[in-house]
Amino acid sequence: ATHACLQVVVQAAGNDGVDDCTGGGQAEPKTIVVGATDSSDNFWYNYGACVDVLAPGINIYAACAPRRAALT
Repeated sequence: ATHACLQVVVQAAGNDGVDDCTGGGQAEPKTIVVGATDSSDNFWYNYGACVDVLAPGINIYAACAPRRAALT
C-alpha cells in the first residue's frame, strides 16, 4: 500500500480474535495488515479479508540496545 508521498504503511492485525474488517483496528484501507503465526501454523491474530499477509510472531529475535538480542 502506498500513499501520495510513496510511503508504505504497515500495521499489525489486532489480537482480539475478531474479523479485522469489522471489529479490528484497520482504519486505512490502503494499509498492509500483518497477522502473526507460529511454526505450527497456530495463530492468535484478528482474521478476515483485511489481513494481507502472515509473518512469524513467536520466538523471533529482535535487536535491542545496548548490543544484545531479545527473544520475543
